[in-house]
Amino acid sequence: ALVVGVAAFWLLIFAEASRAQRLPGEALPQRYALQLTPDLVSGRLEGQETIEVELPRSTSVITLHSIGFDLLAWARVVGMPTGDARGAPATIALDSARETAELRFVAPLPAGKVTLALEFTGRVRDDLRGLYRIQSNGRWYAATQFEGTYARMMFPCFDEPEYKATFDLSVTVDAAATAISNGALLGDVAGPRPGQHTLKFVTSPKMSTYLVALAIGDLQCVTGESDGVPLRVCALPEKKELGRFALQVAERFLHFYNGYYGIRYPFGKLDMVAFPDYEWGGMENAGAVFYKERALLVDALTASAQARRRVASVVAHEMAHQWFGDLVTMKWWDNVWLNEGFATWMAHKPLQDWDAAWDQDVEATRSAQQVLGADALSTTRPIRQNAATSAEIKELFDGVAYDKGAAMLRMVEAYVGEDVFQKGVNEYISRHANGSATAEDFWSDLARISGRPVERILSTFVDQPGAPLVSVETRCAGDQTEVTLTQQRFFVDPARLAAASPELWSIPICMRGSGQAARCELLNERRQTFALPGCAPFVFINAGAHGYYRSGYPPEALSRIAGAAGQLTAAEQVALLEDSWALVRVGRVGVGDYLALAEGLKSSRNLTVAGVLIGRLQSFDAFLDEDDVPAYRGWLRSVLEPAIAELTFSVHPGESDDRATLRSVVFAALGEADDPPAILAASRLAADALSNSSAVDASLLNAALPIAAAHGDAALYDRFLAAMQSAKTPEQAFRWLTALASFKQEALVRRSLDLMLSPQMRAQDLPAFSSLLLTEDASRPLTWAFLKAHWDELQSKVVSFGGGGAVSALGSFCDTAAANDVEAFFATHRAPAAERMAQQSLERIRACAELAARVKEPLHRWVTDPPGAAASH
Repeated sequence: ALVVGVAAFWLLIFAEASRAQRLPGEALPQRYALQLTPDLVSGRLEGQETIEVELPRSTSVITLHSIGFDLLAWARVVGMPTGDARGAPATIALDSARETAELRFVAPLPAGKVTLALEFTGRVRDDLRGLYRIQSNGRWYAATQFEGTYARMMFPCFDEPEYKATFDLSVTVDAAATAISNGALLGDVAGPRPGQHTLKFVTSPKMSTYLVALAIGDLQCVTGESDGVPLRVCALPEKKELGRFALQVAERFLHFYNGYYGIRYPFGKLDMVAFPDYEWGGMENAGAVFYKERALLVDALTASAQARRRVASVVAHEMAHQWFGDLVTMKWWDNVWLNEGFATWMAHKPLQDWDAAWDQDVEATRSAQQVLGADALSTTRPIRQNAATSAEIKELFDGVAYDKGAAMLRMVEAYVGEDVFQKGVNEYISRHANGSATAEDFWSDLARISGRPVERILSTFVDQPGAPLVSVETRCAGDQTEVTLTQQRFFVDPARLAAASPELWSIPICMRGSGQAARCELLNERRQTFALPGCAPFVFINAGAHGYYRSGYPPEALSRIAGAAGQLTAAEQVALLEDSWALVRVGRVGVGDYLALAEGLKSSRNLTVAGVLIGRLQSFDAFLDEDDVPAYRGWLRSVLEPAIAELTFSVHPGESDDRATLRSVVFAALGEADDPPAILAASRLAADALSNSSAVDASLLNAALPIAAAHGDAALYDRFLAAMQSAKTPEQAFRWLTALASFKQEALVRRSLDLMLSPQMRAQDLPAFSSLLLTEDASRPLTWAFLKAHWDELQSKVVSFGGGGAVSALGSFCDTAAANDVEAFFATHRAPAAERMAQQSLERIRACAELAARVKEPLHRWVTDPPGAAASH
């Protein structure tokens, strides 16, 4: 019965998707003139709008997108007689399922230019979509969030990315409020009613509807400029000064991008606006980028290294979009990966330019390795996937679009060369500026300029799901090494991996023997043999760690590589660790072999290498018998203690960001491993921070607060909650909030769950907070029971609640009974914009349960043997 129920559920989803369709194309918008009057107190929205359209052919019906409006409409055609001075009136047929309004005219409109005139009333929303309102410190604010299909919630429009047009926007707001939009302010006049003023903005360049921006409220800005472009970072008045770090990086990054793209910044001015409640980290509206507060605002003197890097990274990503995404836009959402993958890839370049110590090569490798994990699921999707409904489009904004897309571009850049790749990017942007394009347009330009088969490579990775496993065999033949490579699709499920799968990729493979320079070849077949000069003791088949594939080495080769891991770059060490772990998952590498590799790399002080290694070693807890946990944690402490002895539990003047962050990572891991000195230090630091929030280094607090909370009582919970409520910066508030999720006592877990329903919890924080509660062993069962009981109430608060938090974090379960329970729940409950995520979480749970059953006994043997015996298993 359960199987039938689940099948019926998915059939319902697909039936709904099949009803949706794109606009029929009777009209092509050229210019919008839009006057809005939102009342933020009552929530009423009034609007008048004209849309100049081009009709390719005569028609009596024009269809556009519209959600939630009372609507009147006319059409004006020059020289066309009509009985109504406003134009030919239209009858309107609304279709809420398709989110459209069909304008029907008595007489056909002739081909050519026509102006549609519309009047409408609707609502300022409360759910972080469309034009929505929020309150902060007793003041009302409003902001837009239109990507992907939410512009139609603020004004009737042709809400598809290919329909680019110019926009003339004016807005009437309370006299005490200001407004910010894509264009610079053109005029500000009092009225039309007492206590109001009307602001008009300059005509925008051509852009898609999802890039239209409007912010309303008491906003104040810090100002700067770069290459003659005026820049502002705007926020609530009491947080204005926290925007100076973001302004500083934006000035640097805009200059960098002007140089990289070879086209000067195209939108005249750039405003970056922070909101207390915003769904995305940042949204690349043309000339007016909107952000979560904690993604833009930091106190540069007291912020953690992690917070400053996050701000710089998000700013770099959104600014990259101004050219790649805004100036040139994808024709349809199936190619959103190119927008988001490109911006994710590109952001590493100005970050590296900003601070060479921020090793972006290893960061990019880590991101690629993480999404390779998701790509090993049978429920993954191809990078390019069509979507019709708003929910399906929303689901495309996932790790496959961002991180896999970025990894594809990084791999191809390494294959063709940085300078050639840059020329291809610039050619693509120049040819399609102010228009729309497809992935084929991009890779055709790149292939033509590089002379390499880029289109063959990218098409195999973009249009097929999953990722390849490249297995290697080597043989010394005379004075050269024969390297035989075999490719197949990698699955985390051993049975699926063993079975045949039809995917075949065109893979740039860069390989090198020990001490040799890298050589790149194209692996186009299932099995190919290549030759390298000399007889190397080992061959590493992902030189530079630029390739997007799993590397499979025979046991003896892996042992030799592990023994020479110090010869690998940090990025290559990360790839080796993650590839080896993936092969543990499918039984091709032994647990003891992996732990021996960990022993060989435990002295690394590279932040990313250490972070990956520590994260994997911590995950073994889930696979241990309860009696083995103390011994394993003792071994883990022995691995970590040399690092903390070197780093200590206190900050040293003048040390690097990486060193400060590494201390935080090691500190947190020791706390998780029940290290008494770490627990004592965490309690002391938490007490100091509660007395004076600026008395403790922020990076230390990131580690200390969750440890203190895990050993805390109700009195400490009260103090953490009060600290969150009185925090002076977004980073501080979020740090105290997330620490609340680490309290373990049942009564305190229930308080955290109740907090999710309270006005103190902003909708934007629901995904992260629910995810933390689900990933904690102590709170997971209670949290899942709570979510099931309150699902409809919670998921309606923010569309991304399921996909960004609860649904994905359900993959933290590791037993078959939990998988069955999760499956049964989603057989009768929707997860808006997270249907695929629900399937993936189920697959993760079952894969974890299978792995736990398989490695429990080998882990027991390893734990009970002397530490030096690791390599023998």
